This record gives sequence, C-alpha cells and structure tokens, in this order.
Amino acid sequence: MGQKESRIFGLDALRAAAILLVVVSHVLGINTTMHQSRAVAFCGIMGVELFFVLSGFLIGGIIIRLMHANRFNTYKDLFHFWLNRWFRTLPLYYFFFFLYCFFHGHFFSQIHQHASYLVFMQNLAWNMPVDFFGQSWSLSIEEWFYLAFPLFLFGLYAVLRLPMRSSVLIAAFLFMAASLVLRIIHSPENSFLDFDQTIRKWVVFRFDALMLGVLMAYIKYEKPRLWHTLSSRSALAFIFLGFVSLFLAFAVQFLFVLPWLQVMIFPIVSLSVALVMPFFADWKNSHSLLQKPVVGLAKSSYSIYLSHAIPVTGIAKFPQLYHDAWIVSV
Repeated sequence: MGQKESRIFGLDALRAAAILLVVVSHVLGINTTMHQSRAVAFCGIMGVELFFVLSGFLIGGIIIRLMHANRFNTYKDLFHFWLNRWFRTLPLYYFFFFLYCFFHGHFFSQIHQHASYLVFMQNLAWNMPVDFFGQSWSLSIEEWFYLAFPLFLFGLYAVLRLPMRSSVLIAAFLFMAASLVLRIIHSPENSFLDFDQTIRKWVVFRFDALMLGVLMAYIKYEKPRLWHTLSSRSALAFIFLGFVSLFLAFAVQFLFVLPWLQVMIFPIVSLSVALVMPFFADWKNSHSLLQKPVVGLAKSSYSIYLSHAIPVTGIAKFPQLYHDAWIVSV
C-alpha cells in the first residue's frame, strides 16, 4: 500500500472521542429536554467536526508523503490512491445501505427510491431525506473530498507542474474559499432544523473543515518549526477549544441572531479542533489502561458510525421515549 504507518495513540484518542460524542448525541436525542438539547447540539457538531478535521489531516498527510516519494505523478498513482480509499470505505457503506433498504420496506423499491445514495448524491447541494440512512450525510462529504481534492491537486501538481508546496496550498485554500463563498450566497436559515439540513449537511458547504485538516498536515510535513511552535502552545489551543465548546453547548441560538455566524461557525469549530491536532499527533503511545479500549474504539469507529443508528432508532420507536426524530441524523 505504501501509506501505512504505526498507529498514533493521540489520533486514535481523537477518533474514539469523535464516535463517542456522535453516539451520545443520538442517545440523548431519544428523550430531549432543554438541558439535553444543548448537549445534543454540542456532541453532534463537535463529534462530526473532529472526524472531518482528522480525515483531512490523515488524507493530506498521505498525499504529501506520496508526493515526496514521487508516487503522485501519474494517473495510475491517482487511481491507486482512490482505489485504496474506496476499498477502505465503500464495502461497509454499501453493506449498511442495503441493510437499511431491507429494514425500511420493500427492498428493491427502497433501492430505486434512494439510488442517489449509491453515488453519494443524496446531499450534494440539496436536502436529503431525514428518515433514511441519516448518518450518511457526513460520509458523502468525505467521499467527495476523497474524489475531488486529490483530482484537483493532481491537476495542479502533475499536470500543470506547479511546485508541491504551492499545489497543496492553492488546492486547500480554493476549496475552503468555495465553501465559504457558497455559504455567503446561501440565505441564512431561521431554525436549527433548517440550518442542520442545509448549511451543515450539504456537501458543497462543508469542505473547509477537511481543508483545515489538510493544512495541518502541510504544516507537520513542510513547516516543522511552526508545527513545533503549535505543539508547545497546546494549552492556548485547548482554551480556545473550550470556549468554542461552551458556545456550542450554551449559545448556539446566536446563529439566528447573528446570521454571519452561520457562515463562520464551522470554520471556527474546525479551527479549534485543528489547533489541538499537534498535541494529539505527537502523542505517540500510551501505557495506561486506556490504551486497548481507546485503540479498539478507534479501529471500530467507522463501523460504529454506520451501524449505531439501528439500535438507537429501534429504541426511539417507543413513544414514551421518542420526541425529536431529526436527532437520529446528527
């Protein structure tokens, strides 16, 4: 494969935290009170943003290492990269897609009705159904990232022959700018449900979180002094992350008082995650009792993300427990 490296405990810890936050948000959403709804918003948003920044960081690092090894120069190299990603993500995704089709009624009619999910078009620039395979919205964003960003970067680096560093920076900033501009053009939403279904979940709006992860990978491999500086000032990064977390938990209603926040909230959240990345990426090993459960949870995070909605939805069918159906798609 040429892309493997030894596991880094800090990154496994981030991945484990991300899946725990997502699952907790869905479990709390079964029986929502005002206090719990704040926790649902915080856990759901922060958990997914962790996944996005981490994916950008890992994929960006893989591509940069391939460039250094002269293995991102031909169309065969590009296809090999895609093939590696698809073998890692698509089989389990399609397994659960067909499983959800089976559980939701007539199998073949469900496949026909939700055929857009087969090519990750369910939320490209429009709302997806809220009652079918809800968690796939973020996977669609990641699959488009795997496809579009390497292709654009390959065009700059291998076709136009721009320098490697310039290619990475240009590609990352253009993707970030595109999502930002599209969110500016899009009218502000008036409710959290509308905001959640559009600005938060349309593919075209959400590349900047992934690009911040890519930029952190660029700093790690191309600007080691800056990386060391960021790592040595992790305390400030955690303080910033804490303030952002408090906003998500207690002041998210300001998204509808200050409409510009709907444009900037996800870059702010993702930046708060990206700035703690050096601390976790430099945390190579742990000798505590948490080592095995954290690593095990991290390894299983993708399958848990795909499957956990099944038991949560089953529990939610009990009327005395179930109030907010949209939460299942966090």
